[in-house]
Amino acid sequence: MRRVPYSYLPPDELRKRIARTLYAEAQRERPDWIDEQLLRPGQVAALFQVSRRTVGDWARAGKLDAIITPGGHRRFRATQVRALLESRMVPATA
Repeated sequence: MRRVPYSYLPPDELRKRIARTLYAEAQRERPDWIDEQLLRPGQVAALFQVSRRTVGDWARAGKLDAIITPGGHRRFRATQVRALLESRMVPATA
């Protein structure tokens, strides 16, 4: 039995490679988020300094658009999270 060498790819690169093969023939059917960085609920919670449950509540309420993975996990678009974070920032007073 011959072993195949294991090569590690970062999750973003692996996702892009899979997407390229899946949507190679049908470019117009490609999801718009495929080349965008996706954040996990814990990462979003750390940015906003809230709990992961609060992030889930925001997704259910429609404040954040979530992409649901085949395993049922939520992922959030980094650009949308950044925009929401910037809109919630309070300007510093001197």
